[in-house]
Amino acid sequence: MTEQEIAAVVDELGDLDKTLAPHRNKIAREEKLRKLLREVTAGADENVEIKANGVRYYAVLGVRTFERVILSKAKLFKAISAATFKRLAEVPFNKLDTVITEAEQEAKGISGRKQTGYRPLHVYEKPADNQKAA
Repeated sequence: MTEQEIAAVVDELGDLDKTLAPHRNKIAREEKLRKLLREVTAGADENVEIKANGVRYYAVLGVRTFERVILSKAKLFKAISAATFKRLAEVPFNKLDTVITEAEQEAKGISGRKQTGYRPLHVYEKPADNQKAA
């Protein structure tokens, strides 16, 4: 992208950020409420639509969608080489931490910290006297 194209993207992002800023708390609350409704209905039959009633509204949680999943880790391991399995394997830390503590993992060289995470992005409005084309 050229500097002018990047400038246009930054300015559009800034305008959207400014417009949406007053609604951020409500959006976060909406996400929490949706998550809560999904959690309280988690044990329900996946093939049944669920209706939850409020005084002024009702919510409908549809049937669960299909996702591709590993049905048998043993069969997978048998079908591919151990080296391939090791290369592909990803272990969720929340599950690994129940078996071996984070401190033990680090001490044994199993896991550690790398700067590969999310990169925060903030947009700030320039003062009017400093708004020059990029």
